Amino acid sequence: MFPERTLNMRTIRQSVITNLLKAGHDLRVVQHFAGHKYPGSTEKYKQSDVEALQRAIDKYHPMG
Repeated sequence: MFPERTLNMRTIRQSVITNLLKAGHDLRVVQHFAGHKYPGSTEKYKQSDVEALQRAIDKYHPMG
């Protein structure tokens, strides 16, 4: 499915944590689920919605 990406236990774990955060689950719940000691460790998995950022740039940028 993703030939350029090597799937292993680490990448699957990272995907699960990222998807839980994207789905709107509370950071503290995901932190506990992931076994992270500090909330900052879990926050690193939050990803900006790149498409939404690009749409905002296209909409509001003076040269857009």
